[in-house]
Amino acid sequence: MIRKFETKDLLQVMEIWLDTNTQAHDFISEDYWKNNFDFVKSMLPDADIYVYET
Repeated sequence: MIRKFETKDLLQVMEIWLDTNTQAHDFISEDYWKNNFDFVKSMLPDADIYVYET
């Protein structure tokens, strides 16, 4: 099921964000993604996001 992002999804979405960015952008230091983690986490609730739920 695809549904609109809810605040309760934030931690799991951020884990996915960090994992996929470090894997997909291995030419960028992992520290870059970790250093921006809190900033992105604070911005996500204002974005239009949909999650896939099984």
